[in-house]
Amino acid sequence: MFGALAVHRASLSWHCRCMLDDQLLPILRQGVAVWNRWRADNPSESIWLKGVSLRGMDLTGIDLHKAELADADLSQTRLANANFAGAQMSGVKICWAHAGGADFSRAWAINADLRFSNFERAKFEETWLNGANLTTSSFRHAVMRKARLDGCRTSEFQDSAPGYTYFEDADLTGAGLMQADLSQARMSRAKLADATLKEADLSLAQLADVDLTGANLMRATLSYADLSRASLRKANLEQAIMVRTVLDCAFLSHSRVYGIAAWDLRLEGCEQLELTITPTDAQATITVDDVEVAQFIYLLMSQQRLQSVIDTITSRTVLILGRFTPERRQVLDAIRESLRKRGYVPVLFDFEKPASRDLTETVRLLAHMARFIIADLSSPKSVPHELMALVPLLPSVPFQLLIHGDESQYSMVEHLLRFPWVLPVRRYANPSELIDGIDRLIIEPAETLAGRVKPVPLKTVPPPAAP
Repeated sequence: MFGALAVHRASLSWHCRCMLDDQLLPILRQGVAVWNRWRADNPSESIWLKGVSLRGMDLTGIDLHKAELADADLSQTRLANANFAGAQMSGVKICWAHAGGADFSRAWAINADLRFSNFERAKFEETWLNGANLTTSSFRHAVMRKARLDGCRTSEFQDSAPGYTYFEDADLTGAGLMQADLSQARMSRAKLADATLKEADLSLAQLADVDLTGANLMRATLSYADLSRASLRKANLEQAIMVRTVLDCAFLSHSRVYGIAAWDLRLEGCEQLELTITPTDAQATITVDDVEVAQFIYLLMSQQRLQSVIDTITSRTVLILGRFTPERRQVLDAIRESLRKRGYVPVLFDFEKPASRDLTETVRLLAHMARFIIADLSSPKSVPHELMALVPLLPSVPFQLLIHGDESQYSMVEHLLRFPWVLPVRRYANPSELIDGIDRLIIEPAETLAGRVKPVPLKTVPPPAAP
């Protein structure tokens, strides 16, 4: 009995709402002034506009606070300075709309479609926008404090050139952006202090001058993002991915960087003091002052892992130098594969491009860590010049020089052979001949020499004559 009564009441409520819809739409079509006057005269009336289409209408300044607008279509609508505070807007479509200055505070807009619209200076305080599509919209100067944007996205596959979602100067203080796709978003000067960006994708985002003080960026992707002059003080960057991230003049001090993957960072003028490299639940807190060395310092805390790294570097690394022309690449790849099968860690270095100062310094660093070095002098370019700089400095590292067929020997080679840690040049007719005999021709001579070569004071080594 009670169940039937409840169904009857629900049916009656739905019927009343449908009747109310029939009354509301005619009022709306009379214009915003008439609608707002009616709302002021009927403050207790519930506004039920679920699923309706208001597409293309001029609703500038309309009062729709606490309205039921779930699944409604407001695309191509003028909504400047409109009032949607507290409205139910799940699944609403506001595409290609102008909603500058509108108030969406405390609205419920989960999975809303807000693409290609203007929301500049709009208010989204404590608004629920979880899963919303914000692609190519503008939220410049918008107030989004404590808004929930978990799982929202600002990019999607398009046939045309990608557009950008703009958050410049927006206030997202304390906002929730967990697992949000903010790739390529323009967020310069935005306020994200104490925001939660856990597992968010901020790759290629423009975050210059952004305030991320105390933000949670755990497992966030920040690769290629521009964070120049950004404030990341006391931020949580644990397990974040930062590949070629720009942090020039940024502020990282007192942040947590345990488990961070940091590669090729730009850190000119970056403040990085007291970075915590231990996990949150660690018994002791350890801090360092350089994000790039944080990973290495953490290795020092584990003797077993550190010993493994040192053993790999000093006993198994083989540096291979050569050119990546099609003919030479086949040989270098074959050497690398053969070494790998024998338990070595081959490091292949391409000298097809002209050597720069940075390149030379990188080669020298790798050379100092190598068990031995293999240099292919076939069709030489920069390799002989690099060898002239390396050989005199590395009396404990054997060098095995290779050359293909009947190619003429570079003039500098004769000077290199004066050093006792440089093995005789090996000529090979084809790659298979070299690989089939790699143990006899390369590995065994190099290992034998590595076992007996002792460091020689540089002053006893005669300087090579000019070629």
